[in-house]
Amino acid sequence: MKRITAILLSTALICSSAAGCSDSSSSEAKSSAAEVTTTVTEAVTSQTEKPAETSTTSAKFNYDEAVKSVTFFGNEISSSVTLNDLGDDFTIDTEYTEVMTNTYACALYYKGSYLGQAQYKTDKPDTISRDTSLAGVSILGKKNDDFGVTLIAVNGIGLGDKRDRVTAEFGVCPFEGKSSDMYLERTEQQREINFTYSSPDYDTISGIDIIWK
Repeated sequence: MKRITAILLSTALICSSAAGCSDSSSSEAKSSAAEVTTTVTEAVTSQTEKPAETSTTSAKFNYDEAVKSVTFFGNEISSSVTLNDLGDDFTIDTEYTEVMTNTYACALYYKGSYLGQAQYKTDKPDTISRDTSLAGVSILGKKNDDFGVTLIAVNGIGLGDKRDRVTAEFGVCPFEGKSSDMYLERTEQQREINFTYSSPDYDTISGIDIIWK
């Protein structure tokens, strides 16, 4: 469960000139990062693994099948995607937070607006560049209407969709929390897809994050 916490629990991300942000944008990023930390902490704390007998009605989760179609801002993406692949409108903060051994997270921006977080797998964060492959992306608390495009979707399931669509597509979640479902592949890579749901009903997707490696 540390992996899903890792991609989001960066502390006080500061917007740098490399991200093309003003002081007000920096404040927005800090505020958004704090909200992400609170939301995910609550979600992960509430998660418990269901007994095996409650999951026998659904097929075993297959990560590769689950991410056969991932779109980000309307573009198909994979574990090898880089900022250069995404385009010049995407930038990252140059202040990285080590969230796990050799795993670093930083703020992700679109046209200078805080979008979410990017995660990189490396033992040398100072070598991260626009050509470095992303290890994961996380979008939480944003709406498609904010940018006029579908921000992120997994097999056609995106922000604003209902929780029952997730269950129908991926089966009963073995790690189900009140406000989130974490689909985890138990390998050394610990690849994951996590869906977060908005209160008070927790039936509408408000955040998605994907960890490829």
